[in-house]
Amino acid sequence: MASTDEDTSSADDSSSEQQESGAPDLASIPEVVAEIDGEAISREDFLQAYSSQYAQASLQAQQTGVPVDESALQREVAENLVTVELLEREAEREGIEASEADVDRLAETLAAQNQLGSVEELFDLLAKQGLNEEQAREELTAQATIDAVIATEVGELTFTEDELRELYEAVLAQQEESGAAAEVIPPFEDVRDQLQQQATAQERSLIVEQLVASLRDEVELEFFV
Repeated sequence: MASTDEDTSSADDSSSEQQESGAPDLASIPEVVAEIDGEAISREDFLQAYSSQYAQASLQAQQTGVPVDESALQREVAENLVTVELLEREAEREGIEASEADVDRLAETLAAQNQLGSVEELFDLLAKQGLNEEQAREELTAQATIDAVIATEVGELTFTEDELRELYEAVLAQQEESGAAAEVIPPFEDVRDQLQQQATAQERSLIVEQLVASLRDEVELEFFV
């Protein structure tokens, strides 16, 4: 029988070779990666999401020289799948469903954000990350539905002049603490719109975080990665 050290060394070598070849280490992925109230998130569903995320992480690793932390990435993907499932359940409970137009708008938005000339180029990019067009549309539909749930939860966010000025003062204080006094921050009136966007993004993020936390509290979760 081989020693434990030899086994560990062999596994490490295998993992290292896979990373060098650009392939993720899938040997340790169980058939069930997580359970929500006993309902499984399967290895198959996980791998579909993981292959895309790993491709993006690999590109970043090539640029930074820091290898992909596969263990952390696996858990992150599993957590994201749980969040998606919980939000989809909430959508079903609330009777919220994305339309084809919602999906098309999301695809156009993502194409623009990625500086692509068309939705077709977006699908080409996703194909390189391991998603065919049918799979990509399924993910876009899920995302559009989740966006609709979040929009319903968040509602219309507005902020008073005092709240925006308070945020502006916080930015100034942060600049002073960081010692970046040489950087000139424009007057409040010139950055009011950016402050509005920043405040909206922060509040939206907080509301979504609270929503997901409350949904997680309603179920029993177990992870296997």
